[in-house]
Amino acid sequence: MEEGKKKGRFEILFLGLAFFATYFGAGNLIFPPMMGLESGS
Repeated sequence: MEEGKKKGRFEILFLGLAFFATYFGAGNLIFPPMMGLESGS
C-alpha cells in the first residue's frame, strides 16, 4: 500500500508543478519587467 501512496503523491506533485509552470513560467516572470524597463520614462 505504501508504494501506491508514494506514486499518487508523486503524480499530484508533478501535475501541480506542471500547472504552476504553465501559469507562472519563466516568460511571465522575466519578460514583463524587461519590457517595463525598455519602455522608457
